[in-house]
Amino acid sequence: MESLKSIIISPEKAYPDETYWVNGLLNEGLNYFHIRKPQFTEKMMLDYIEAIDKTHRSRLVLHSFHHLAEKLGIQRLHFSENDRKNKAYERYKKHLLLSTSVHSIDAFNLLADTWQYAFLSPVFASISKKGYGIKQNVFEELKRRTNTAVELIALGGISAENLHRLANESIDGIALLGFVWQRNSPVKNYQLCKQTDLL
Repeated sequence: MESLKSIIISPEKAYPDETYWVNGLLNEGLNYFHIRKPQFTEKMMLDYIEAIDKTHRSRLVLHSFHHLAEKLGIQRLHFSENDRKNKAYERYKKHLLLSTSVHSIDAFNLLADTWQYAFLSPVFASISKKGYGIKQNVFEELKRRTNTAVELIALGGISAENLHRLANESIDGIALLGFVWQRNSPVKNYQLCKQTDLL
C-alpha cells in the first residue's frame, strides 16, 4: 500500500511556541501544513509565516489572506465550502494549487479537477470540536467514492489509536488537528502516527 499523505492544520487558538513546533513538524516530513487562523490580522499572518523556515514555504497552505501567497512564495491555497460555492478561488486556479472542504461523499464526488485535494469530514468524532461527529460521521461513506481526479483527505478525530481503521479505505491522505495540538509535544504526537507505517 502506498503511503498516505499527511497534513496538519494549525490550532485555531495560539499554542505555546507554535511556530517552533510547526518547523519541527515540517522537519519530520509532513507533506503540508495548513494555516487556519480566522482571528489573525494580515500583520499577524505575515509574522507567523516569517517565523517558519523559508525552505518550508512550498508546503504551507493558506486558508485566509490568499492574496499574500505569491509575495511570500506560497503555492497552495485552501477554500472553505462557502468560498468554493461563491467561486472565490477563480482568480487563483490557473497558477496556484487549490484544496477545499466537503462534508459528504456526494459533495466530494461532484468536485472538478480544479482541486488537488479535499478534506472530507468528520471521519471520526472530532477531538478538537467536542460533540462534532459523534452521531454522524462519513466513515461509512468512503466506500461510495467515485471521484479519483481529486485526492480525498480524511479529517476529523484521527489519532494514532484509530489511524489503522483507515488502512484499507479509499483515501489518499489524512489531516490531523486535535490529536497533535491537544497534548504535549506536537512532534511526538505526529511521530506516533508515523509509527503506524501508514504515513
